[in-house]
Amino acid sequence: MKFRNHPIMIARPFLVIIAFIAWIVFSTLERLVEGDLRPKDLWTGLSGHIKGDFLAYIFDQKIPSLIFLGLVVILVASLVKTFFEWKNSYINLGDHSIFYTRQGLFSKVHKEVNFTNIANVNIRTGIIYGVLGLCVLTIDINSSATANDLDYKMYLSRKNAQIIKDWVMASKTDRSDIEVDDKVPSQDLSSYRFRSSQAIGHFFMDINLFHIVLFIGAIVALISKVIAIFALINIGIIKGFLSKMDGLYDFTVKRYPDHIHINYGLFKARDFTIPIENISSVGYQKSFIGSILGYRYLTLDAIGYGNEENESRLLSLYMKDESVGDFMDRIIPEFSLDQLGGDFIRKPTFLIKYYLPLFSLIFVLVTVLVGLPLGKYWTGLLGLPLAILASLYMIFGGRMLLTETDLIIKKGILSTKTILIPISQIEMINIGQNPIYKKLGVYSLTIYKKDPQIGKTVEETGPYPIGIFDKLFDYYMNGEIN
Repeated sequence: MKFRNHPIMIARPFLVIIAFIAWIVFSTLERLVEGDLRPKDLWTGLSGHIKGDFLAYIFDQKIPSLIFLGLVVILVASLVKTFFEWKNSYINLGDHSIFYTRQGLFSKVHKEVNFTNIANVNIRTGIIYGVLGLCVLTIDINSSATANDLDYKMYLSRKNAQIIKDWVMASKTDRSDIEVDDKVPSQDLSSYRFRSSQAIGHFFMDINLFHIVLFIGAIVALISKVIAIFALINIGIIKGFLSKMDGLYDFTVKRYPDHIHINYGLFKARDFTIPIENISSVGYQKSFIGSILGYRYLTLDAIGYGNEENESRLLSLYMKDESVGDFMDRIIPEFSLDQLGGDFIRKPTFLIKYYLPLFSLIFVLVTVLVGLPLGKYWTGLLGLPLAILASLYMIFGGRMLLTETDLIIKKGILSTKTILIPISQIEMINIGQNPIYKKLGVYSLTIYKKDPQIGKTVEETGPYPIGIFDKLFDYYMNGEIN
């Protein structure tokens, strides 16, 4: 079966015109807010341009004419480029492989990948695409090089995108039964749909220091009557809220025999199919507010999940601590956080001899450099308490647990992040030991595993006493933990 990009992709260059109009609107609003332009003058000018020859006005003015001509050139070039990409780009589905061809004006790309090397197939749609019955299909390749460069992406009708997804993700025995007009029948074993109130609660519990600074900045700008800054901060806050809610609204998780299905979206609907075997780690996180209220949320790492703009790695939204176990038993029983009550290995306290001098040098130097232009040499003293806090965080803010099947890493004090990595998903380990580590009798372990954004991710445990990781080495040498 052969599928070609929908002609809608040819219209993408018109986004340049939209961006130009947006630039004019925001520039005009800024002048209005600052008082450089009066509404009456704006209306008079617009009326004159509408009644007169608009193009003549543009070409009479040097800067607008150059901008206008530049936009025309960019628009024409982009239209030609996207036309040839649309005409010469397509996907062919074979019995065991998928063939992807994309040809532009000066280059041609032809790729072939076996179905076994496809991590997952995702479908995204937005408000405009939804009205037109279209979506963006992304086929994520299970590559350790990068998680984006080798992906296939096409603009298709919802029907054709679903056909490709079903064909690729189905087993060989099921694939022969797929018809062009049919969808693969599959019954979910369990599902969980989060309510809108839970999405709003997740947003407020996940507020961080940056959001608080923005809010305080808006209040200061309002009191100081700096309306332009107040407006910009509010636009940023509103944009952040809408962007966050887009990734939380209607968050639904369904468990099937061999994969998990996740969909969500307010303005852009997203649809992910994640094979269980491709999940490299599961974890949970909780903010300072979440810790106080007794809430946490789950995350997962898998190639192709969370590697696009405004996408997260959520497996759930914030839920009560006591509800997490039941959720995991229903949705992802292959991973268990029951062992989190075990005896975690903490970093030795004698590491204060390493961290305190290091951070003292850094923070004192920075605070002195900040105070020098003001003639405030005493600011260097402010670096000492900061160095002490940073040293204590590095020692008590990380701990680790190694079981027969998993490596569990905890990070944080007030807000925490816990990662459960199956040992079988670890692709490589690396031991690091600098001269100071060697003198103190410690070393650091670096874990390499598959990552949705860059192909591989690195988790560093930090310094631990020599011998702590011997069980992990036994696994790689003997195939089991003794």
